[in-house]
Amino acid sequence: MALTKTKYDGLYYRIDKNGKKVYVARIYKNGRDTTKTLGKEPNLNLKTANKLRLDILEELESGHSLKNIKKNLNDLFKEYLELRKNTVTDTYLYASEKNYHKYLKDVIGSKQPKDITTAMCQKIINDILDSGRAPQTAKSIKEIIVAIYKFLPELGIKNIENIGRAIKIPKFDNTRVIELTEDENKKLFEAIFKYKDIKIRTIFIWLLHGRRKGEVLNIRWEDIDFHNNIYTIDSKISKINKTFQYSLTDTLIEALKEYGIKESGLVFESSVKPGQTIGKCGMDYHWNKIRIATGLANLNMHDLRHVVGGYGVNNGFTLEVVGKTLGHTTANMTQRYSKVHRDSVKNVVDSLFEAYKPSDS
Repeated sequence: MALTKTKYDGLYYRIDKNGKKVYVARIYKNGRDTTKTLGKEPNLNLKTANKLRLDILEELESGHSLKNIKKNLNDLFKEYLELRKNTVTDTYLYASEKNYHKYLKDVIGSKQPKDITTAMCQKIINDILDSGRAPQTAKSIKEIIVAIYKFLPELGIKNIENIGRAIKIPKFDNTRVIELTEDENKKLFEAIFKYKDIKIRTIFIWLLHGRRKGEVLNIRWEDIDFHNNIYTIDSKISKINKTFQYSLTDTLIEALKEYGIKESGLVFESSVKPGQTIGKCGMDYHWNKIRIATGLANLNMHDLRHVVGGYGVNNGFTLEVVGKTLGHTTANMTQRYSKVHRDSVKNVVDSLFEAYKPSDS
């Protein structure tokens, strides 16, 4: 359909089937003549259409891509996840997507990055904190916003300030100090080693080696070398993006043999969704049964790492040894365990099992 020139340079219109003017901008950039539909009456008049065209030209002069300047945050977040999927852990991707959809998608997701302000983001953070959510949740949301804006130049969207960096998060201490009595430790180990579901029991036993839940749930049979009695936590499933190797303890070997050793695939594949890891709800269900059995209502699954670290320091292992047991990269990250116990023995995990593993398991 033919275009009619308006009084403004580069701005045209055509008449649609309802007799309404549809405004079109012709934009010449980098040797290419591009036609872009801006909108139609009555939502758009001549003056507003011209302003839109000038805004586009200004953005292009600032280094933006004509293809991407109109994408909203939801579109860009999807592309951000696609870009990062091979450089971060599956756990990170899952948590980022979950938090984005819960706190950002419906609030600012339909807006373009240039239209989002620090004040908008700060309100989201304040609402999270006012609702009683942990400050760590607010911190995670800020990190997502910072990461998306940092990613924009890779889409050709340049010269947009990273508004996430100006978001204020109150200082907080997320350290959990877990102090279980001898009797509580015995109850915990009893409940885990005698748990009826063999798959879940094996997972919990592995967690008692100081591993993170994401590391255990994502490990594959190919990562386990029974000949040399070692297993590898690949950087793709490690929280800190580093590859670590650990010794297989006799206890873990026994548990895996009883569970049933295979040649390949996920060690703990979901029973509901083949080829995928066990879901959070499933793990939470089983952990709640451990809580009920032990009476340790406030003990989190992640606290098993603290149990291992606390025992290590209590029995005199150096912070360096405890740190290596837990997969930390610096001794400073294990300082919290010196608050729990201080003493020394030889082997953290074997000593732990020797102390608390039920004799008939």
